[in-house]
Amino acid sequence: MPRVVGRPLCVVAVLFAALLTAYAPRYGYHRDELYFLAAARHADWGYPDQPPLTPLLARAMSAIDADSLLLLRLPSVAAATFVVVAAGLMARELGGGRGAQLLASLAVASAAMVMGIGHLLSTASFDIAAWVLVCLLVLALLRGAEGGAERLAWGAEADGCAGGGSPAPSDACDGGRGRADSGGRSAADERDGARRVGPGEQERAIDRVGPVGPVDMGAQGAPDEREVANGRVAADGREGVGGRGGPVGPVGTGARGAPDGREVANGRVAADDREGVGGRVGPDERSSVGRPGQVRLWLGVGLVVGIGLQNKALLIFPVVALVLALVILGPRKIFATRYFPMAVGVAMVIWLPYLVWQWRNGWPQWEMSRAIAGGSSGTSDSPMMFVLSQFGLMGPLLVPLWVLGLWRLWRDRSRRAFPVAYAALFVVFLVSGGKAYYLGGMYPILVAAGAVPVAAWLGSRPIRWAAVGSMIAVNAIVSAVLFLPVLPVALLKDSPVLAINYDAGETIGWPQFVRRIAEVRATLGPDIAILTDNYGEAGAIEHFGGEYGLPTPHSGHNSYWWWGPPSDTATAVIVVGLDRDRLIRYFAEVEPAGHIDNGLGIANDEQGKPLFICREPRVPLSGIWPAAKHLS
Repeated sequence: MPRVVGRPLCVVAVLFAALLTAYAPRYGYHRDELYFLAAARHADWGYPDQPPLTPLLARAMSAIDADSLLLLRLPSVAAATFVVVAAGLMARELGGGRGAQLLASLAVASAAMVMGIGHLLSTASFDIAAWVLVCLLVLALLRGAEGGAERLAWGAEADGCAGGGSPAPSDACDGGRGRADSGGRSAADERDGARRVGPGEQERAIDRVGPVGPVDMGAQGAPDEREVANGRVAADGREGVGGRGGPVGPVGTGARGAPDGREVANGRVAADDREGVGGRVGPDERSSVGRPGQVRLWLGVGLVVGIGLQNKALLIFPVVALVLALVILGPRKIFATRYFPMAVGVAMVIWLPYLVWQWRNGWPQWEMSRAIAGGSSGTSDSPMMFVLSQFGLMGPLLVPLWVLGLWRLWRDRSRRAFPVAYAALFVVFLVSGGKAYYLGGMYPILVAAGAVPVAAWLGSRPIRWAAVGSMIAVNAIVSAVLFLPVLPVALLKDSPVLAINYDAGETIGWPQFVRRIAEVRATLGPDIAILTDNYGEAGAIEHFGGEYGLPTPHSGHNSYWWWGPPSDTATAVIVVGLDRDRLIRYFAEVEPAGHIDNGLGIANDEQGKPLFICREPRVPLSGIWPAAKHLS
């Protein structure tokens, strides 16, 4: 298996994290971040629109410094940076060497979606990071199950039969033993049919082991394939005939071979790992086909899924889609271990408190999902926009790369479950009215899969690398301008940023919004209540209202409705954003008090909203509360 190119990946990660950190404090809080801070002050096992993890992170950050926007966003910076690094690691799992790993990491770092989730504290940041980690772990499980045979085909094509180094010329691959025999027999079949090696049969013995690096070229084959040459077995396939073998025993000694557990005993190669020297291994070790303990990665999958579901229930969709695809398409043997049901149990135990909260409160998440499907969210998409947005999530210039990755994964029978899961999720989210970014977690693995053959095509040709590098650089610049606060606020009004990036407008104008509420409050008596249309407005008043002496706001929106109505003793209610026609049903006196103006001409959701002062409620405010509830 190719080695991890740790230093280049670390450089990419550090530069990416530095970029996000530099721009994190610019503009201001997003409405969702203000909501998370409010939810953090009402800690619970769940909320009607989300599990508790992200509010808990907001609470932890605000406990260190309640006024630091940079600190609040650092968890998302870390999550997005992990996605960048994981892209390179997934390319490695697919057989990619130095070039493929670096290309995948740089491409993902340049993506619009990844920059966007790294800039704001959001549930999407950790949802995508969790799914990418699940993909990485499942790739490792598949590698253990297949014994490396098909991965070698990727590595040979992608890195010129030099899995961890620079690509070799294509004729080196053609001249080596890196292809399946013309009869179409698999590498496993060849290993199963391996025969006793005689002094004059070394080359045929190499043929029977399966695809390895080029003979006498010193090139690296797949780490899980062995070369039988000169009476010894190469432990990692780095060198062929005439090269140096790895630290294993000579043929005929019965010594255990390299890490995939295949053994050379009495001149024969064991086809599986059922029997070792001196005894037998257990059923769970057998299920990983030569990788004892590999199946324990299922426990990591269960842990990640459980924590991810405590961040966003959406994660259950890709998890189920991938499991079903693996059951239908295989390889099913990765489930033949006690660690898989244990992983399911771990995930369910971690998720259970949130499920109990939803059950006790009437499953409001279902109502929330229907509201999003109906277009109630500012980021809801029409079916047409959902489809078109898929070409913009990673940036238009990266579309050929992830499409190639989709095709490559489809051709690989052992990993075909990933493109099938992608297609299934595409249809489900399109039909159900999901948001475009719901598919976002699938793109890093598609980019990683595409980077492997592209790196092979680039080879050692500087001109090609410069051309692809230029495209990634352009993609990164455009993504940064659109999804990071690069432009001065004064230029946003006349730029295309607000039309493309809805969230940018929702980070501007909150201090001005609260100041306008305080101006209205200053004209009224002491016993005043504030009622807002949405959680962003209420969250802004909670966060910025302290210096003006504003009371705790109330809203019927999402969790704020659960937190209760205003006091019945209030003599007047300042109402933000609700229609006058609706208010006169509940108040005898409804007085206009102006409009919201951020002073920047930024057309966000709050700009121009009406303000009213309402008195003489027709029924107590607590009696109005059931009708005030709305989820969106």
